[in-house]
Amino acid sequence: MGTTSETVIWDGDTMIVLYKHWDGYPDHMIQVFREVADFASYMAVDQLHWLSYTEVVASFTITYYGLLSKELRDKYRWPLNPDFRPCGKTADFVEFVYVLDLSKTKTKGRWILKIYEVNPSFWRLSRRKRDSIYRKIVKGSVVPEDHLKQVRVEEIPVRPSWAKPEIETLVRELEERLKSLMEALID
Repeated sequence: MGTTSETVIWDGDTMIVLYKHWDGYPDHMIQVFREVADFASYMAVDQLHWLSYTEVVASFTITYYGLLSKELRDKYRWPLNPDFRPCGKTADFVEFVYVLDLSKTKTKGRWILKIYEVNPSFWRLSRRKRDSIYRKIVKGSVVPEDHLKQVRVEEIPVRPSWAKPEIETLVRELEERLKSLMEALID
């Protein structure tokens, strides 16, 4: 059984909730979001405002973790690792909830990641009720401690064109793979 989690991505207006089945514990997820920020910063080049849009960050998260996370692809011997996915109407059992607030990206150059431990009472809630709680959290209301307990807050820096060498290598590998696929289609 994996360590399941949900991630609420919020830009001050729009909210998207992603589900993750494996490795959803805080130490791993903090690193994942740092890597996603690094990847997204590299992809956005000098367009920092892209990193403040919910849909863009959700797609970068799914893309990075699903296509570019070489360590996990190798571990499971899969060509892809589709572990982050939109929740839709599903309200599965989760152990942690992450709220990734993008509203400070334009002014402060950072994402704020709030980490919540889930109480068992939360598991029985419908998707609609969970989303209602998430909306209250992102709008600054008091968190219902009978469902979620905040355990940590992290700041994730986002800087244009700032990427670790591993991210540049992964992006080049992806570009090469896409190029060879296109050549194969043409032939």
